[in-house]
Amino acid sequence: MRTIDDVFLQEWNLNYPRAIQLETCSSCNSHCTFCPYQETSQMFPNSVMSEELFNKIIGELKQFQPQLVAPYMNNEPLLDPNLFTRIQKIRSALPNTFIDISTNGSLLTKDRSVKLLSQELLVDEIKINFPSVIKEEYERLTGMNYNRNLRNIFDFANIVENSKFKGRHRIIIVGSNHPEIDKEFWDEMSIEAKFYPKISRGGIIDTGESKKEEINSCKYEREKSWMHILSNGQAVLCCMDWYHKNILGDLNQEDIYSIWNGKKYQDIRNKIMDSQDISFICNNCEWGIKK
Repeated sequence: MRTIDDVFLQEWNLNYPRAIQLETCSSCNSHCTFCPYQETSQMFPNSVMSEELFNKIIGELKQFQPQLVAPYMNNEPLLDPNLFTRIQKIRSALPNTFIDISTNGSLLTKDRSVKLLSQELLVDEIKINFPSVIKEEYERLTGMNYNRNLRNIFDFANIVENSKFKGRHRIIIVGSNHPEIDKEFWDEMSIEAKFYPKISRGGIIDTGESKKEEINSCKYEREKSWMHILSNGQAVLCCMDWYHKNILGDLNQEDIYSIWNGKKYQDIRNKIMDSQDISFICNNCEWGIKK
């Protein structure tokens, strides 16, 4: 079973991003308190990536075969009615690329689970966000139906057991006040779970994190390894750039190579290597660090 960590242990020497985060639609049906979607959805219109633009991007990816593609970003990917067809196109064009997807599980019906786990798609990793197994806490954190979503996960796990799925599936826990209870619950269900602390999303969510007066790198080297593409075709700095303050290119008019090697990307890389600007997103992000 391959993992994302395995992907980033591989060498990559091409003048292209090794990882692509591709948001095929911009909508989400959750109201998570640890996410700025409710605010940013009022700032930017919801959209679904056009088939023409999607096909153009996949055609470019086919030329250099990135190591990872994640067909989601700041959205609920299962709201894209064409998601499974699109993942199948990704797999067909990129037979060896690691495909990673994350969902809140609310739309993960039995039929969708079967499709997501199918041999046609060969998804490598499926993450389901479930921030608390305590019903009151879960519904307070997400505004979603606890019983329905938990049942979806149980159904999904049963389908995994009876499928030929060889990838990894796990629960992602963010913001829980009782992570030890969550861990014990999922251990008893024999489902892998990973706890993450709430993060500020580049300084948008209040976590008590103070602004950094100086940074000279990104913990995950997002500006050096990843390209993040919105459903409207714009390339933004990273998945923390919810306000779209750092638009580095537009795939409707440019290609991946020219954006990745262009002046805007080089300028942002230089800034991250030496930023004393406390208004800059990376100075407000937990991933921005000083070595």
